[in-house]
Amino acid sequence: MMLSIRYVIIFLLLQVKRLQLAPLTNGALCPFKDTIDLSGKRPLENGSYIHENVLISRTQVAEYKFHLYFGNNARETKTHLRGCVCGKPKMCVKLCCRHDEFYNEYTFRCERIPKDTKINVYMKITMDSGKKQWVNIYQRFVLQMGRPCQYLEYLLGDKDLWELKENGELFISRTGDIIDTVSYCLSPYWKEDSKELQLMALSCPILNEAKFSLTLNTYAMAISVIFLVPTTLIYLFVGDLSRDIRGKQLISYFISLIGAYSIFSFINISEYVFEDFYCKLLGISSYFFFTSTYQWLSILCYDMLLNFRHLKENSLYRRHTKRFVYYSSYGWGTALLFTLIVIWAQLSDKVPDKFKPGIGNEACWLDTNQWSSAIYFYWPNLIIMLVNVTIFFSLSLHIYRIKHDVAAMKLTKKFFGEYCVIILRLFIVMGISWIMDILSFCLRNFEISEYVFMATDFCNALQGVLIFIIFVLKHNVIQAIRKSCFRGDFIAVNSRERATSS
Repeated sequence: MMLSIRYVIIFLLLQVKRLQLAPLTNGALCPFKDTIDLSGKRPLENGSYIHENVLISRTQVAEYKFHLYFGNNARETKTHLRGCVCGKPKMCVKLCCRHDEFYNEYTFRCERIPKDTKINVYMKITMDSGKKQWVNIYQRFVLQMGRPCQYLEYLLGDKDLWELKENGELFISRTGDIIDTVSYCLSPYWKEDSKELQLMALSCPILNEAKFSLTLNTYAMAISVIFLVPTTLIYLFVGDLSRDIRGKQLISYFISLIGAYSIFSFINISEYVFEDFYCKLLGISSYFFFTSTYQWLSILCYDMLLNFRHLKENSLYRRHTKRFVYYSSYGWGTALLFTLIVIWAQLSDKVPDKFKPGIGNEACWLDTNQWSSAIYFYWPNLIIMLVNVTIFFSLSLHIYRIKHDVAAMKLTKKFFGEYCVIILRLFIVMGISWIMDILSFCLRNFEISEYVFMATDFCNALQGVLIFIIFVLKHNVIQAIRKSCFRGDFIAVNSRERATSS
């Protein structure tokens, strides 16, 4: 009996001890920016922690289920402990990397600093009184560690003048913004006129990442727009080209590409740091146009198959007025529906952060660092492209089966010359490049993929030039343009003659 009571007492004492050491879980005790991640740190016997010689009591430890990144964008994470460390009494600054590392803006990674390299840890900060004072950053502040985004940029030059304030916040002179440690970090940096490393601020302006491939593709898209605009105008105003349903479908496809490429190249070429609202608006608009390009390409493929099935009537399926209305409802309507779903998912509290599109998180586009972007863009479009491939294989099989039917083959040749070859060229040039673009996203985490898909991404960005070559630099199109121009000259001459005679 006494033995049983002893076991009960020991059990109760252990439970009391466990409760004493257990962290508080009743929500955040201080702003996220004032905390550090305690994962991997051992608590003291009383449940407290020590970081940078600062004692974090058990009452200042809580469980967090999210992480804040640049612009205070929250993302769900595994439950982890964080402790309030800033302002007790020191304020905090954040390092991008560990003490013995620096951030390489070309590889976007933290790399080890060579031995015997001196780091100047003194910086001039702005006091609350407005005075400037040189301080030892490592002694003046508590050091946090982490990066606000994947692709950081050093704030250098006259355009990115900044001041570190006494409270650990960063003041950006050009924009007048004040950002905290959630949106910036410090890293040692080699200045050209210095033999030692100096601490420099980095942040994530909502601009394109400074990568050669992105810059190349951006200017390729801008060049594409230059070629797409005259192509669209030619197909709009030359009657022979826009009279049939195929011409109308091509015009719709061209307009989608112009909208998508114009917005995307404007975002990346512009030096302007867009406000959050306008950044999201541009991202959603480009999403709408990019989605509609896939829809119109699928419409072109489907209509080609539909025309082939009507070859038995000795003519192509020409009742296209009502049919084009249906196609337009599908092409633009589906893109609009997908866009509304993206807007809802972005704004809804019911959608977990890991499933949100992430437009505006790190760029004015879907957050491609998360797999959630595949749900809204890459996977649906991959399905569309696979359906298009199936249509082409089905069409090829039909043609192979009727090759012994002379009459049918004669009509098939007419169909090929008038319709199928054009769409086939379009799919090979555009469809394959879109598929490669999807694959490059799926394999983006492999370093070699950036070099493998650079050429295909560049060809994809140059679609406007390829379209101009395929659809304008053709004998029948040039003849139609000449015919239209001469007809206009003839009408103008006759008008002048009638005016003179009267």
